[in-house]
Amino acid sequence: MPLHVARAALLQDEAAVAAWLDSGGNVDARFYQPSGGTVWSASFFSGETLLCFAGATGREELVEMLL
Repeated sequence: MPLHVARAALLQDEAAVAAWLDSGGNVDARFYQPSGGTVWSASFFSGETLLCFAGATGREELVEMLL
């Protein structure tokens, strides 16, 4: 998934995530970013799904939307 979608999921931006999904984004897509440059490309984020990002914050709204 693109960086902006991963960031939106971590920030619980339901509208941005929904817009990406509505435009053909895959709910099971994984975030892979080449290393270097930003905290968003750190290896501990590599391979995570939208559901993982949404659940990381402990808020249920986006998690429920993704399920």
